[in-house]
Amino acid sequence: MDEAERRVIEVLRDRLTDGWLILPDVAVQTTRDHQLDIVLVHPDFGVVDLEVKGHRMQLRDGAWYAEGSRLEPQPDKQAISNSYAYCK
Repeated sequence: MDEAERRVIEVLRDRLTDGWLILPDVAVQTTRDHQLDIVLVHPDFGVVDLEVKGHRMQLRDGAWYAEGSRLEPQPDKQAISNSYAYCK
């Protein structure tokens, strides 16, 4: 877990209402390894998968970039793939 993920966890811990379970750094193995940065679980609201990036991000023409380079995998696709792996 990196410093950006730690900061997000601290904010979630301090600001979420009771009932939320915060699961940091969740590993899931299917046909490949998946690493979910933070998973939030609530009995009434469901499950949320958060993909945390610790650097300045830019969205250009529908693609995510960091420090001028296109991210691969794209964070939204990464989160979707991780979520499906988590739900299997």
